[in-house]
Amino acid sequence: MEIREEKSSLGISYRGFLIENPNIVFVHGIFGSGRNWQNYLRFVAKEYNLPALALDQRGHGQSDFFSSPATLQTLADDLIHFLKEKVKTPALLIGHSLGARVVMKVAAQSPDLIRSLMIVDSNLEPIPTQRLSPLDWMKSVPTPIKNRSAARDQLKTFSTDPMIVNFLLTNLIEKENGWEWRIDLNGLTELRENLAQVSLEQDWAKISSPIHLVRGEKSEHLTALQAKEMIASARDIKFYEIPEAGHWCHAENPAEFQKALREFLDGASLL
Repeated sequence: MEIREEKSSLGISYRGFLIENPNIVFVHGIFGSGRNWQNYLRFVAKEYNLPALALDQRGHGQSDFFSSPATLQTLADDLIHFLKEKVKTPALLIGHSLGARVVMKVAAQSPDLIRSLMIVDSNLEPIPTQRLSPLDWMKSVPTPIKNRSAARDQLKTFSTDPMIVNFLLTNLIEKENGWEWRIDLNGLTELRENLAQVSLEQDWAKISSPIHLVRGEKSEHLTALQAKEMIASARDIKFYEIPEAGHWCHAENPAEFQKALREFLDGASLL
């Protein structure tokens, strides 16, 4: 089974093993790309024989960079346009972190495009600027740089967590004169300021679609208290806590996350 990669008319790159008439879309978090969801695209194709897509949000992966403004609303507008152009709606949306915020905004603004949502480890509060400090780490790496090892050494001066360092390095690509970031660092710097100001409480209150809320048991991005408050204020919601996992629960405990995804898909009655 081979992955296919294409681009939308707005310059949004997407991938999938089966991509004809999809209505399942995975949306990654900040500093990520559609590749983060590749194992789950394969799972949906193999276990359900259903087409699903994972997109690269603007400024990430193979997608075009931002043109001003770089905001959460811009990303939501991109997804709305993408759904109308490439996806059979109403759709099932699975979003992690920043991707979850985008998905929530779209569900609040264009409910006719949505069948059901899977919100993975995201709260409703503005994102503190310091939480996105890896952006500054990446900007400190002088590019083009001679190799990935040199970039790794630079990033390790900021973090000793190999998972974070390796995750950031997925954005480093080899070009003719050396290795450079493919991610839109300037656009994401502007986006960071916007995310520090935007609350999603009003959007959350407007969502009418069924919601599956997923939290990593050890997550500090979506605390147990925040999850409890979100559950209490939603109309149609199911909650899953992924054991032995933090913010990147779909990567840290894929077996348990797969169970949650299976229940999400089974509940949508797609077959």
